[in-house]
Amino acid sequence: MYWLIGIAAVVAGFRSTKFSGKVLSGAWQVMRGQREPSGYLTSRKRAALILATALSGYVVGLGVILCGIGYPLIKFAAEPDAPRVAAPACDGNRDALKAWDYAQNAVKEKLKAPATAKFESFNPARVVRDGCNYLVVSQVDAENSYGAKLRNHFSVSLSKNPETYRWTVESVVMGAP
Repeated sequence: MYWLIGIAAVVAGFRSTKFSGKVLSGAWQVMRGQREPSGYLTSRKRAALILATALSGYVVGLGVILCGIGYPLIKFAAEPDAPRVAAPACDGNRDALKAWDYAQNAVKEKLKAPATAKFESFNPARVVRDGCNYLVVSQVDAENSYGAKLRNHFSVSLSKNPETYRWTVESVVMGAP
């Protein structure tokens, strides 16, 4: 809100000088000695007064803008943090999908040709949750060491540490359903 007031002050500072950009440019040239005083700019003193008037309006406006931007930053920085609500340590839906991904990676490590593995798509019914412990039961089609494509059933037991949010693969069982 204060920055809007600052912008208004800059505009008001420009308007209060009642000088166009052409006059301000001419005053600047007279002060730098690039032009002789003439017309409205009768002397270097007059040119200095015009520039000082315009500059003061801009400085006041910019100061108000900076205060408007700085005030909320200081205000919010000084306020104590609101109490944070802890996220649930083990979220069923999101963690079920992560358990599914970790289980697939664990199974790939056990396969002879992991690049050929084709898992079925995610199915929440195949992920059993007990607190922060998960059991993923599914199947994968992959080539064996002879190049034959076989369907392997697997179950992977995983756990998630609720404090560190790290996953641990407890066991990987490959075999009959």
